Amino acid sequence: MRTSKRWRLAAICCAAGVLACAAGAHATTYTVSTAGQLQSALGSARSGDEIVVAPGTYTFGTEQNMSYSGVTLRGATGNCNDVVLKGGGFNSTNYARIVLHCYAADCVVKDLTIGDCYWHAIQVHNGADRLIIRNVRVYNAGEQVIKGVQYSRDGLMENCLLEYTDVRINDNVDRPNDYLGGIDMHGAIGWTIRDNVIRNIIGQGGDGDAGIFLWNVSSNCTTERNVIYGCNKGIAYGNPYNGSGTWAMNGGIVRNNFVYAKTNSNADLGIEMCYTKDVKVYNNTIWTDSGSFFRTFQIYATTGIPTTNLQLAYNIIRGNILSTNANGTWTSTGDITGNVPQANWFFDAANANFHLTKLATAAIDHAVLLADVPTDIDQQARPVGSLPDVGADEYVAADITGDGHVDAADLLIVAAAFGKSSGQPGYNAAADLDGSNAVDVSDLLILARSWGL
Repeated sequence: MRTSKRWRLAAICCAAGVLACAAGAHATTYTVSTAGQLQSALGSARSGDEIVVAPGTYTFGTEQNMSYSGVTLRGATGNCNDVVLKGGGFNSTNYARIVLHCYAADCVVKDLTIGDCYWHAIQVHNGADRLIIRNVRVYNAGEQVIKGVQYSRDGLMENCLLEYTDVRINDNVDRPNDYLGGIDMHGAIGWTIRDNVIRNIIGQGGDGDAGIFLWNVSSNCTTERNVIYGCNKGIAYGNPYNGSGTWAMNGGIVRNNFVYAKTNSNADLGIEMCYTKDVKVYNNTIWTDSGSFFRTFQIYATTGIPTTNLQLAYNIIRGNILSTNANGTWTSTGDITGNVPQANWFFDAANANFHLTKLATAAIDHAVLLADVPTDIDQQARPVGSLPDVGADEYVAADITGDGHVDAADLLIVAAAFGKSSGQPGYNAAADLDGSNAVDVSDLLILARSWGL
């Protein structure tokens, strides 16, 4: 009996040792500097391995695959502009038409640029769960620059730039003229898309889908702190086509985004909610050039399952809300709509800088703190004043530059005007934070109290 126990103990200790060795095994780092080396590394890397790409431009004639879980693909310097992975051309049918396919779970793509291809820069496939796309510039992909096919769970895209820098030519042969957009995910479950800039992704005729488009049996996604402009649509959870016959998005939130839809440039709308259930749209700033535009915000469901329990609260919406939501339910609480929002409420509406100025009196301190929105687009705590502000930004008087932060740039403006009064050369009303018609110690104290916000 004692012998049997000793053998079992020895076996357990041996197994523990094997596991410890496996856990302590060193991951492999593949440092690559040619397209061939990168392709070879993608085929060899396994869980925990890193592929580090040296600065340079890498042109691929074949589509690359991340097929093994737990692999990190990153640029060597951390600057996404230093490493460029490109396909056969933005308006060329040459291969690679898709630069990178992601098939496996727990992969990371970061610190590089991908694009210049006929279809997609990145395609996310079924089972590519917990994918992280971080600090990636994705450019000039002729369909959706990032495309997801059902199903992908708990992904994260953050601190990325998605853009067109050239004209996407309409050909309507291998790619329909309106079949293009930013990130387009079917069956996105639990994805978070945050802190990205998405700009100028639009077709030759002013057509295309949204900068952020999540639909077709998606659920519980978070879209926050993004800046979207120059696209045909800003953010869409679902669209008027509902081929699945069920909710396009079940659960989820859209909060603290800046969206600019240029209605005089064939842009369609700012935010679209179609066939959604239990979605919250809180504290966004959505701008169109015309305050009378009929659908800056669209709520849609004409047949089958209606858009249900859609909650809008404390959004600034320049233009109108259009609902064609038969038998559905939605609410609007504290939203500012129509012609009420003015360009002088913001630092630079024409370039989608919707940080508030002191003239936005109808928005400042006119919201209620929502548990789902404890901070603003700059991750500043709400409220800064006595009550939170309507829209994506919390007004901070000392943010003179309108970049969402109080720092040395603001201090330099106050210092340059210090000691000057209204009417004197060198006086700057922007530096007169207390409105006393003089830039003095009081203004410095206001700036000091807000420092670091």
